[in-house]
Amino acid sequence: MTKILTFFFIPLIIFYSCNSDNASESATTSSANPISGKVKRDLALGALDETFGPEKKGFNAFDISGSHDDGLGLLVGPSDEVYIAGYARNPEYDIVLWKLDKNGGLDTSFAGGKGYVVLDDPTGKANGNQHDFGRALAFASDGGILVTGQAHNGLNYDLIVVKYSTDGVLDQSFGEDKYPVDGKQDGFIIYSFSSTSTEDVTAIKVSSEGSIYLAGHSNSSGSDDMMIMKLTSDGRIDQSYNGVGYFLYDSNAQSEKAYALTLDASSNVIVGGIANGKPTLWKLNSTGSLDNNFSFGGVESFSSKSGDIKSVIMNSEGDILAAGHILESQSVRYDMALWKYKASGDIDTTFGEDHDGNNIKDGYIHHHSAGGTSNGEDFANAVILDDHDNIIICGHSESSVSHDPDMTIWRYTKNGVIDTSFGHDKNPADGSPDGFFLHHNAGGHDQTDQCRSLSLDSKGSIITSGFSVSSSEGAQMVVWKVK
Repeated sequence: MTKILTFFFIPLIIFYSCNSDNASESATTSSANPISGKVKRDLALGALDETFGPEKKGFNAFDISGSHDDGLGLLVGPSDEVYIAGYARNPEYDIVLWKLDKNGGLDTSFAGGKGYVVLDDPTGKANGNQHDFGRALAFASDGGILVTGQAHNGLNYDLIVVKYSTDGVLDQSFGEDKYPVDGKQDGFIIYSFSSTSTEDVTAIKVSSEGSIYLAGHSNSSGSDDMMIMKLTSDGRIDQSYNGVGYFLYDSNAQSEKAYALTLDASSNVIVGGIANGKPTLWKLNSTGSLDNNFSFGGVESFSSKSGDIKSVIMNSEGDILAAGHILESQSVRYDMALWKYKASGDIDTTFGEDHDGNNIKDGYIHHHSAGGTSNGEDFANAVILDDHDNIIICGHSESSVSHDPDMTIWRYTKNGVIDTSFGHDKNPADGSPDGFFLHHNAGGHDQTDQCRSLSLDSKGSIITSGFSVSSSEGAQMVVWKVK
């Protein structure tokens, strides 16, 4: 196995003066784009859409196994159909791809009428009694559905990418012919760097030319190494990428994991995750090596706080938005965090809050206690942009009522100001919403609800997936629709 050993120093971030006059900024309203003429999708208000789901509650909960189901990745299709990738325990964890119609019910045209497809023991080596997990998904260049995660091989975990047709059938033009060797491609690729290593993939993107990029980590020596891999559109490792088809980042035996990735217009890869306990971004050029023009040798670590980055996107100007969580103070409670970086890897000091009172914005915002608990925790798992350049984040926040996490959606303006036209109004005296939306007890057990992923439908409504605890031993996969 080839490793690229890179040593880097935690950067000193220097802040420059800027104006701070956006405190009263509110969200844009629906309008036509003056250049393209295309009508923007509506601006979500921040309330459950009670036309969604079979019981018209604004959400639907799914229980394949009677134990624990979770939806970690979500896509909305061209007809507002919804695909969710995750896993279900039955009795061990299996990879699951669900398809819902636009009204929130299982799509009976998918997977032989079931509305979901289960992949159990794809390696054929675990005898059906080990775990396999779906983590993320993407549309392939031909419209198929790619699901990625990890699969157990009887000893440890290998990375896996599976391709399904839009009907829920394995695409046997994709992957390898190994499981078993029968003259047909398997519809998936499984890979491990060694017989003793463990791999996991947590993010997937497809480039404009159809190449598939994966982000995650590999552990072969007791520590995690950040991993990027490139596949061809038919599911083969692209050996032209970094000479071997992948890039491993190992910084002096510290632990590094990638949780998110995005691509710029030139197929350069921006990766978000954690290195040595700090929120970290990496940038790789299109050939698969670190971009030395990005921050410090291709690596940017937010060195002042502990935490991680769980989602990363780029706006139309090429800036990088990263969402996750940080330990804002020297306590044991985390805050939801959103950073904005320039394409160069420098923090954007026109964005966010002035945390230290020196009249200089710090390039990030953090939010605490959306659920109302003063010493609770808030986490972000996904971030997207709407058609009005507002920033939408989903995750969870600890409830002041149950002291369990509630599913939470926050919305900020493009300059990092909480959008007080969105969500609940927990303080009616101020006459405006709080900028966030919470939901609890979708599974009926009055415990944890978490959002894992989100997207927008054709009208601008927010579709999210995750899970809600439904019993003392299990959880249901949940999809919410917020108008």
